[in-house]
Amino acid sequence: MAYAQDFLFVFSLFLAGPLFAGFYLVANKVSLNEPVIYPDFFKGFGYYIPVILVWIVGQFLTVLGILALVIPGIYLMVAYMFGVLISIFAGLDFWNSLEYSRRIIHKQWVKFFVFGLLLAVLNIAGALLFGMGLVVSVPVTYYAIYHVFESITQRKEVQQVGEDDRLPG
Repeated sequence: MAYAQDFLFVFSLFLAGPLFAGFYLVANKVSLNEPVIYPDFFKGFGYYIPVILVWIVGQFLTVLGILALVIPGIYLMVAYMFGVLISIFAGLDFWNSLEYSRRIIHKQWVKFFVFGLLLAVLNIAGALLFGMGLVVSVPVTYYAIYHVFESITQRKEVQQVGEDDRLPG
């Protein structure tokens, strides 16, 4: 069993980010009513470097925040919720993705914190069902995060188009 624990760290550091990115890419296809095939879940590896940088730097800053005073770590954990999504869909580098995510979420941080808590409770309930509930709760969690991200970014695009259409003067 100790053998598996050694690889758990490697998985969480180097494989989890791209696999979660694959969930987001599949959620995007579902949102666009495109057919989903099994290899789509692994397309997050096509964004490996940006996703890994967002993943590692975001986790590192969150851990530093938790070690510092706990509250900054909780703030960053919530604030960086969209970092991977922004990296994938906006094509920003890791720091700009994290910063843009923080700026989006900061405006309504408490709502996102409650949203994160609800998702955590859902996953805990899934884990309590002998882990089998996670088969449903984890994909629902990632689709919910994607759906919120998509609704926020589409609203921002509409606002920017409205602002850009104004005549100078």
